[in-house]
Amino acid sequence: MPATLLTLTTPGADWMRQAACAGRWDLMDAVDEETVEAAKHTCAACPVRRECVPPREDVDGIAGGMTADERAKVRRKIRRQRPIGAEKRCPECDEVKPIGEFYPHTGHSSGVGTACKPCHNRLRVERRRKPREAAS
Repeated sequence: MPATLLTLTTPGADWMRQAACAGRWDLMDAVDEETVEAAKHTCAACPVRRECVPPREDVDGIAGGMTADERAKVRRKIRRQRPIGAEKRCPECDEVKPIGEFYPHTGHSSGVGTACKPCHNRLRVERRRKPREAAS
């Protein structure tokens, strides 16, 4: 089943015909250590290895020469690598601020939340007050 997910969730899947594992999806659904190593060996020589890494994190099996856990580890590492001096615009106050002025947020591609810390805190307080005002 994970191979089907990979096929359905990968945009522009024309490259899949060029993959070293084409037609061998059972190998990519590896579970035991021996099959995982065989799948990784197949991926090592694959001409489309980079395209194979799925855009979503919930795809199981071997893809791009990595297990799901290894891909998750790489994604976390990429999120943490913020360039020094990077800036971001806060949509609440419309100011451009250093990345350090935003709370970390692993769910965002930038690795930080959308609103700066002061705006985030203000919004949080406003959300807390709303239920109290509605009850009055």
